[in-house]
Amino acid sequence: MSSPEAGRKTQGAAESRTLCERTPPVTDPSALLMLERCLRAVGAEDLSIAKLWMNAARARPHDVELQENWMIANFDAGDWKQAQSVCLPFYFSRSTLAV
Repeated sequence: MSSPEAGRKTQGAAESRTLCERTPPVTDPSALLMLERCLRAVGAEDLSIAKLWMNAARARPHDVELQENWMIANFDAGDWKQAQSVCLPFYFSRSTLAV
């Protein structure tokens, strides 16, 4: 037995994934957080959420907030190597300023 809610959930998941793959990517942090919540609600994998943040961060490489959220998304997905690669440039850029 299929309820109308199941159809809406499927439609919502498809529309959320379409927004994630959009070119140019969504870069507004509040919109990205909303998309992340939607993806989690429909059971998306953490790696697809990390990819959402990666696309936004690559579109705006100097936006620290996007970079931080990308690192956190990778951390949540268990992708330690990618999380480290995101945060190391910021660590070294700040440490060279202190010298």
